[in-house]
Amino acid sequence: MATKKVIAQYIGKAILVLSLGLVVNSCNKWFLPYREPQLKQVTIFSRHGARVPLADYEADLARVVGEGRQWPVWPVEGGHLSFRGATLEYLAGESFRREYQNAGFTVDRSDSYFSASPKQRTVATAQAFGAGFFGGENVTVHYRGAKDFSDHYLDPEFLPLFDYHSVPDFDWDAFQAEAIREMDQMAKGMDLSGNFRFMEKVLDFEHSEYAQSKGITQFRPEVSFSVEKLTSSGAVAEPNISSACDLFVANRASDAFVLQYYEQDDYALKKYNLTKDLTYNDFLTLSAVKDAVGDMVFTTPIVSVNVSHNILGMLRREMQVPGRKFNFICAHDSSIAALLAALQVEPYQLDPKTTIERRTPIGVKLVIEKWAIRGKDYAKVYLAYYSARQMRQSNPAGLGKASGNLQRYFLRFKGLDLQSNGYYRYEDLMAHIDKTLALYDKTARGEKPF
Repeated sequence: MATKKVIAQYIGKAILVLSLGLVVNSCNKWFLPYREPQLKQVTIFSRHGARVPLADYEADLARVVGEGRQWPVWPVEGGHLSFRGATLEYLAGESFRREYQNAGFTVDRSDSYFSASPKQRTVATAQAFGAGFFGGENVTVHYRGAKDFSDHYLDPEFLPLFDYHSVPDFDWDAFQAEAIREMDQMAKGMDLSGNFRFMEKVLDFEHSEYAQSKGITQFRPEVSFSVEKLTSSGAVAEPNISSACDLFVANRASDAFVLQYYEQDDYALKKYNLTKDLTYNDFLTLSAVKDAVGDMVFTTPIVSVNVSHNILGMLRREMQVPGRKFNFICAHDSSIAALLAALQVEPYQLDPKTTIERRTPIGVKLVIEKWAIRGKDYAKVYLAYYSARQMRQSNPAGLGKASGNLQRYFLRFKGLDLQSNGYYRYEDLMAHIDKTLALYDKTARGEKPF
């Protein structure tokens, strides 16, 4: 009898603990008991998901292939999120939701915020991720410009545009000279000759309209950069490769190859003779051209600090909103590349066994998590992305709980100490962001910021 009484008391105490630890709110959501480390806030800065080639790439792509070679005919408009891209973003949202629920971190739409660059592919990515994150519920995605994306609004808080407005005495000539010097220096350190020769073979470039009109048989290695205040339409510009360079069209071809790789198992794309016999390593070779161009154009010190200034300011502002528990911000690979370079992330290449894009893969997410440990706030910062194998599954919806988790790459920053517990001090991370924002003044004087 004594033993039964002890057991009954033990069970009663256990039930009491559970009843206090697991509370149900009016929305029938379970809240797990307090634990440490405790997740307090999440900010995700995402590249859009898988899209089709941009509409203004079409003419150049048609000119660089030989007779009889054909690019795919895509079923959605140029630059738009693809069907696979939308599905994968929904599943990514589900994956984060499962992970955060298991960590005892609950969010609803009232304490979350979704924003995006004013492009269909970025807004649709945020909508798809949000639907997965909230179990099928629609989310409002905030963006500027026309609701139907008809005005091509260039938002400096999402796009890596030159910022020469933040101080009244910006020395554009000095900035331009230093930007070109740094870009040229980086370009000279890259050898893309092997990548070019392979791409030429796949394209049958020698017999293309582009090659014949210029009297060439190979992509020429010379490169020059566009560092101008305004675009032809009068909008603020972003750094770019001069359209007169062969690398300009090679970059567009590389982008199209990468996108076709992700969609290879959909709507019989593999029937198109450009890629049907290519191996995984072949796509690594083709993708490296696009990665190199992204680095040349957006990741030099003076350019990255300058063009990410407004982006980083926006990111910091959203992280500091009182009561905000979750941010999802969707932009572009160039935005993320510039931001990471400005924040002086230690040089990295993602595992080639997991992705053909080694820097900012399609759909990649820069994740900043704020955790509480023993009364102090810490930060965990990493990149999350689907592997190429996961993206190419014949049925993306087959990504179940076991295989649906995204790849992780944890970032290290120059000048920022990683604590013994594997986290950064949150106040150190915010101070690092503030120091990066302050480096803008050096770019205004045409000085290399670091």
